[in-house]
Amino acid sequence: MDVIQITPGRLRRAQRALRWAEAYRAGESVTDIAARDDVHADVVRWTLKRLGIEIEYRLSEAAKERRRQMARRTFDTSAQRIGLRAERVRRRNQQWAEEYAAGASLQRISERHGVSYQRVQQVLRAGGVEMRPRGRPAIAKAAATREPRRPTCPPHMRRLYNKLRAAGISREAALAEV
Repeated sequence: MDVIQITPGRLRRAQRALRWAEAYRAGESVTDIAARDDVHADVVRWTLKRLGIEIEYRLSEAAKERRRQMARRTFDTSAQRIGLRAERVRRRNQQWAEEYAAGASLQRISERHGVSYQRVQQVLRAGGVEMRPRGRPAIAKAAATREPRRPTCPPHMRRLYNKLRAAGISREAALAEV
């Protein structure tokens, strides 16, 4: 028969594991046990599984309190509060639409109001505002009125053409060769 040497560390870990098992069976959550003993919740979870205890999902007391607070905030259905918020959002959206129609860029509006470029774009699109093409207005206008560029030949053909012209061959003959 082998003699198992029980060190003080092993004894403390075994006692801690039994304490965790008792607390878990008494209804405490894994996160509450871990917080009390200043260990990660996974350590408690693995130890309990090693002891053969099936882990079920339980909310910690802190999580339950956070949910209660969120429910109180969410279900505060004061008509005045809801009406004021909706009106404030409508006014903000209208202001953004007016600024955009006056020529301000999405980036400028977002910087001025402390929101992201994408949020301004999302609100304006949802409000039915027709979006301008991307880029600076002068460049976009010039690109729309510019004639299409003629196709250019590759550089190696341009060099051959220039050599033929330098050798005294006529333009038409050089173009025919290229």
